[in-house]
Amino acid sequence: MNNSSIRQDPAFPAMTMDILDNMLSRSDNPGQLARYLTEEIRELTGARCVLLIQCLENTHAVMDVNPARLDKWAESPEMQILYGAIHGLTKAQLWDTTVPCEASELLLKNGFDLSIMVPLRVGLTHVGAMLLLGLPDAQHLQSEIELLNTLSKVLALVLRNALLYGDQEKAIAHRTKELMLYGFSMDNMEDAVYWVNPDSSFKKINSSACKMLEYSREELCTLSLTDICPEFSEKNWPKHWDDLKQGGTINFETIFQTKTGRHIPVDISANYFEFDGKAYKCAVARDISERKRLESSLQQAQKMEAIGTLAGGIAHDFNNILSPIIGFTEMLQEDLPPNSLEQESITQILQAALRAKDLVKQILTFSRHNDQELKPVKLQSILKEALKLLRSSIPKTIDIQTDIDPQCGVVIADTTQIHQIIMNLATNAYHAMQESGGTLKVSLKQKYIESNPIGFSELRFGEYVLLKVIDTGTGIEKGAMNKIFDPYFTTKEKERGTGLGLSVVQGIVKTCNGYIHVYSEPGKGTEVHIYLPIMEKTAHDTPHELIEPVQGGTERILLVDDEQGIVRMIQQMLERLGYQVTSHTKSPQALGVFKENPDKFDLIISDMTMPKMTGLQLANEIKRVRSDIPIIICTGFSDQIHGDTYNELGIQGYLTKPVIKREMAQAIREALNGTSKMDS
Repeated sequence: MNNSSIRQDPAFPAMTMDILDNMLSRSDNPGQLARYLTEEIRELTGARCVLLIQCLENTHAVMDVNPARLDKWAESPEMQILYGAIHGLTKAQLWDTTVPCEASELLLKNGFDLSIMVPLRVGLTHVGAMLLLGLPDAQHLQSEIELLNTLSKVLALVLRNALLYGDQEKAIAHRTKELMLYGFSMDNMEDAVYWVNPDSSFKKINSSACKMLEYSREELCTLSLTDICPEFSEKNWPKHWDDLKQGGTINFETIFQTKTGRHIPVDISANYFEFDGKAYKCAVARDISERKRLESSLQQAQKMEAIGTLAGGIAHDFNNILSPIIGFTEMLQEDLPPNSLEQESITQILQAALRAKDLVKQILTFSRHNDQELKPVKLQSILKEALKLLRSSIPKTIDIQTDIDPQCGVVIADTTQIHQIIMNLATNAYHAMQESGGTLKVSLKQKYIESNPIGFSELRFGEYVLLKVIDTGTGIEKGAMNKIFDPYFTTKEKERGTGLGLSVVQGIVKTCNGYIHVYSEPGKGTEVHIYLPIMEKTAHDTPHELIEPVQGGTERILLVDDEQGIVRMIQQMLERLGYQVTSHTKSPQALGVFKENPDKFDLIISDMTMPKMTGLQLANEIKRVRSDIPIIICTGFSDQIHGDTYNELGIQGYLTKPVIKREMAQAIREALNGTSKMDS
């Protein structure tokens, strides 16, 4: 049946109803609806081309074109002229190509003499249009236009609803993707995110919360916030909920307890919100363990800096006190009969004073105000002295046992730092046995290493001194073993430890090219093994150093110190050595005396810290008057003395108080003879 006969067929209206039914059945799919209409209308009318277009905000879009081969032409920019011309139509009508306009020229140019334009409107809204281009004849145009007008009203409604439905589906799909992306982002956040019900039970939890708290998602959903946060209890939770509800947002720090009992400091940002008629608390919890550790480290560093400053001041004053004690004791020792009871007593006094001197040195080393002095040392005497000191401070409930081999060789170390190792390890052992008592064993053996002991993969073969410190205390938990050498890490209460003990010990051992390993089990105690390499040339025998006699002289010395007791002691000591000494307790006065007769003196010995004019300032003024005169600086402690200062001012010597007679005599001869170590 051809197109002309279809239009004359009495069943033509019924066929139109079929079109409407098919349109409605495709109303949920705009693409299928458009393809069906263009194909069916072209079949019914015999048009050479049928287009269905959609009206957008500022332009028109082709929904479908039949035949499909004309799709590029239908979507060309020039066709927007035709689509725009239809915008003003209110009903279907024949396009009059005899009226000159751009749209008519476009139709004629493409051979479409006879065309019908059907606007699709819903009320005053233009939703689109249907174009029937290139109709075969004008015999039934009027009846077709009337039929298309009727069809367009339904088509406009169906098309609008289909487009709205399609837009809604796209919006739903887009929103679904957004929600999925949001859920994925929340679940993969590094911070813990959770929703809590008004009764503190968990509603939603992300993966990071499970990882942080060491629970599975299913386990957490059976718990409440009060189970993992000790700060919240059944009593104070209602107040927290009310505060959150009133404020809307709360930021605070608290502690979470994990499944294994670990405590994690967290920073919480909590928000109150209502969803679907229900109230929730949504919170983000960030693990701030590292921040807390850094804050603690900073506080400890500031504390150590303050201790260091205090130690420097104490060292200066204490050394000034020790100086006359040691100096006068040495001179008194010279005056007493060699084998007398008084000689024995004064020797004990001198030894005690020298131990006090070493104690100050240890304080300065600990507070990093003193450089280490590595030299050949035998550990036996250091261990015995340290253990003797410990015995008086450790209660009798702890039995101290020693096994020290007197034949152990010599190691390269700093005497004070070896003393510090023993004190730190013994103190740790004491704390581990403080409540129940126990046994502290200290042993020192020489050992030849042929193969690596367990825990010492880097230990080289050779002769070592093996120091063992063993206790029967509480031991160390397995989980803490990998942290025991971390600075500021401690398993003790705040009042008992800073966490610096083992860290300091490890640093000292490494400085001596040694190795340290700790064996420990909870309830069984702890063993610390330290291997220190023995000097190759002195592995078995240590040659005795030749002690040269104290050398004096007759040179003229200007002595300056603000402490009257120190001035008297040093003056007597130097005069016993044959020197001519002029002493002063005020540096400006001493400078005036020197300026009056600079050639009267062969050497200047000055204290460092003095009122009105320091030792360095005095040295600078003296060098301006006479640049060749040697100067020795003495000090109880000063952080202003270093190599650059010596070089700038031409200082020939530097002595740390308290100065013993032999050191003083040697420094004077080196300065006067031009052989000072400061010049090399």
